[in-house]
Amino acid sequence: MIIFATYHDPETISNCQVAEELTEENDIALLHSDAHCANLISHLSTNAVVFIMAHGNTNLIVGQPPTPRITFEDLQLIRKKKFYVFACCTADELGRDLCQNDNLYFGYTGSITELDLEKPEFREAFLEIFKYIKDNFFTINTTAQSEIFLNDLRNMCEYFRSEIASCGSIKLHYSMRDIWQRIRIWLPNSQLPEKHPLARIEPIDDPEM
Repeated sequence: MIIFATYHDPETISNCQVAEELTEENDIALLHSDAHCANLISHLSTNAVVFIMAHGNTNLIVGQPPTPRITFEDLQLIRKKKFYVFACCTADELGRDLCQNDNLYFGYTGSITELDLEKPEFREAFLEIFKYIKDNFFTINTTAQSEIFLNDLRNMCEYFRSEIASCGSIKLHYSMRDIWQRIRIWLPNSQLPEKHPLARIEPIDDPEM
């Protein structure tokens, strides 16, 4: 598996810390300055699964210089790969387009809240959630499997939200919520993404939990 995580502002620094801890011996680590488009495409030629943590927009992933923009045009020849992308908005267009090339794409719609790693219990909770994602996303092939994955993910996020609610971190509440509510799963060649039936898209500052 390729682990790709950028490192250039507070949000991506938190992401990269999580990605580093999730990286195992057999993973290919494209972290910090190595997390750029040319490196990713080079390694995708011989690796089918990629786990990405970065900034994004509807039609691109933001990597590091010298090739910081990763777009569909860069990836249009990629086939039969499996992507998990923890980045804002990429499910809306990039994921949709890549799935039409027989790729599996887990991404997010709209903006997602940065990870709050301020306290050790926060860090451990996020590590457990992302380890579940990393260990399982590439095994999903059907709508039924997607439903099980999404339910398990929601249950984990809601459990940790309730367990550490007394800590009072609004950012933590939002990020735990966004991880399961804003995720979209584009199965290969699908017309619409899979999502949790309870998923909503409210404004990022909506006080309702």
